[in-house]
Amino acid sequence: VLTQVDHWASGLRIQSVGNALLLLAFGPDSLSAPSLIANALGKGGMALFFALLAWGVLRESGGAGLPMRVQGRVRALLGAYTFRRNRLEALERELQTDPLTGVFNRRFLDATVPDILRLDQRRGDPSGLLLLDIDRFKALNDEHGHLVGEEALRHVAQLLQQTLRQHDCVIRYGGEEFLLLLPGAGAPAARALAEQVLAQLAGQPLPLPDPLPPAELYKRG
Repeated sequence: VLTQVDHWASGLRIQSVGNALLLLAFGPDSLSAPSLIANALGKGGMALFFALLAWGVLRESGGAGLPMRVQGRVRALLGAYTFRRNRLEALERELQTDPLTGVFNRRFLDATVPDILRLDQRRGDPSGLLLLDIDRFKALNDEHGHLVGEEALRHVAQLLQQTLRQHDCVIRYGGEEFLLLLPGAGAPAARALAEQVLAQLAGQPLPLPDPLPPAELYKRG
């Protein structure tokens, strides 16, 4: 809104009237450079304060009580702001999610996990980290093809998400490696969760068609 020409013109007129009143009330000294700077800073600060206050009120009320034409404009502005904010949040989630498995990726690990660990440290809570590696994964790819290997990664990621607590994080660390972040879990709790994860993985193997088609049909060119 503030970038529109008519708003800038209105602001310029108000500034000119204010300077004229200062000149009449306090004489030429009121228009000296220090006075003008202080004047501009004061007006700018107050304008920013009231703009933020008005924005908050309008955002909460949706423009209720304003004329219909103004209400429509307020709703349009709030809608555009909400859409942009939601789109940026969705884009950030997309950038921090592994597209194959749907769990977090290394970007999330680098950007967010240090903050989680620092928060636990300030609270005096322990933090558990488990590194999980799928054994003989290369042999699986070589024998059955990469599509079966990708299905195995998705299967493991899904079981990890089902087994861990709601506030735990599953991160694909790289290849067939997963990092499990367990906020608030000390060594005994982390060890118990690790045993639970292993039991869950052992009890639910990846279902595959029997017999499998030749591996060449699954391998990518």
